[in-house]
This record gives sequence, C-alpha cells and structure tokens, in this order.
Amino acid sequence: MACKRGRPAKGAGQRSEQISEFDCPFWITELGARFDRGEGAFLDTAAIIPNLDLVITSDTAMAHLAGATAIRA
Repeated sequence: MACKRGRPAKGAGQRSEQISEFDCPFWITELGARFDRGEGAFLDTAAIIPNLDLVITSDTAMAHLAGATAIRA
C-alpha cells in the first residue's frame, strides 16, 4: 500500500501510471486523498499496519508506529 499524506508531489500522476504498469507478484494499493484525514488522522495508518507483511518507509513516525503496532504471527 502506498500511504502518502499531504499534497501530491510533482509528477504524482506519472508515479501512479508507473505503479499500475509495474509487473510484480504482489499488488500495490494507493489509498487516496481521503486516507488519514480529519479528526483522528493517523488512525487509518495504525489500523492497516497489522495487515501488512512489510513496511518500508523513510518516515520515522511511520517506522515507530509500525514497531508499536506489530502483531506477531
């Protein structure tokens, strides 16, 4: 899943095209503009993390949240 917040980066439409053309054995889901908005923002992220196999991030807040919500299988 692509958990992006804030304004779309320059070339974001191009990135979406590249993601849809990416041929790989897994899927990438872009969660869209309504993800993590409004009151309780970041709760959406916390809710999906336990359902992921892997979190790759450059954001330390996301890394800490992933560590805090990790559920061992």
